[in-house]
Amino acid sequence: MLTPRADQNGFVIARNPPAPFAAKGLRSESAPAAGAYRKERSSNLSVLAAILSAVAAMHFFGVRCLFCPSIAQAVAQPIAMQVSTIKIRAAQTTPARPAPPQAAKPAKKKPQPKPKLKTIVPQAPASDFSAFDQVLDPAPKSENPISRPELAPDATAGGERPAFTEAYLSAAYQHNPKPEYPSIARSRGWQGKVLLRVLVDAEGRAEAVALEQSCGHDMLDESALEAVKQWRFVPAKRDDVAVASSVLVPIIFSLQDDPPFS
Repeated sequence: MLTPRADQNGFVIARNPPAPFAAKGLRSESAPAAGAYRKERSSNLSVLAAILSAVAAMHFFGVRCLFCPSIAQAVAQPIAMQVSTIKIRAAQTTPARPAPPQAAKPAKKKPQPKPKLKTIVPQAPASDFSAFDQVLDPAPKSENPISRPELAPDATAGGERPAFTEAYLSAAYQHNPKPEYPSIARSRGWQGKVLLRVLVDAEGRAEAVALEQSCGHDMLDESALEAVKQWRFVPAKRDDVAVASSVLVPIIFSLQDDPPFS
């Protein structure tokens, strides 16, 4: 039996329901709620387990990186990027077309003088060198020649000077080698007169040869010097005694057959 009872608000509630009815009502109302609660609890536990496993994995990885820095460096190593350069050719600019040249006024031609024809004297093939005239006369001279001061004849006690004969080229010495006429000088038309001063010793040899006057071409001067150094002369004499003296020897280089000798 239910014993009615009024609460503070005036509602009447039943107190102490019968045991069979109360147990049946509780069993019928709490069964679905308990199933839903168990499902929700199991889902919450699975989420919590996933969170805990993730946190544990992160802690484990952090500890491993702390004790093994190579792993951290390997992970943090940036990815290398390969860049290839491409050469771009500069655009070729087309050159500007030149302005058309203006027609120049024809200049007045000055009358040119007609060239004069020069007569060329044919050269004889057999003459390689111009004829060499003897410098001194073959006959001894009694006149006093120009000589060195130290070789001048001294006056004798009686006041008479001894007879002096200067050096000269004799016919016996015509085999003296002639100066060579260089081919370059021939091709260029070089010619001229070389004057040499020769110091002849008492035996007739050319002791010293010096250039007194050049012909204007060093090649011809050298050729004359080298040839006269090998010449032999008739030595000068004082009272029939051979003495040293100096003479002037002219050498003429000419491309003509019989050049004038001066």
